[in-house]
Amino acid sequence: MVDFNFIITIFTGFALVIVGWIWSIVVAWKAHVGWAAAMALLFFLTLPIFAVEHWSEIKKPFMITLAGIVITLGSLKFFAKG
Repeated sequence: MVDFNFIITIFTGFALVIVGWIWSIVVAWKAHVGWAAAMALLFFLTLPIFAVEHWSEIKKPFMITLAGIVITLGSLKFFAKG
């Protein structure tokens, strides 16, 4: 049976990744339409490159996305059975 806390932490992690993704697309759109298209289609490849070039603008969405990834992966490791 799946633990309720597992579901909550996975949902929270995914929600943070989605919020960070959408916010990153908005920030990328302000820089250039091409960045926004790349961010929408190839998010995990484009985000680090965009972050290096536009750190002051992407800092908050990047950290929110990173927190979501850490929460998701941490919950998978913490609640893993076996």
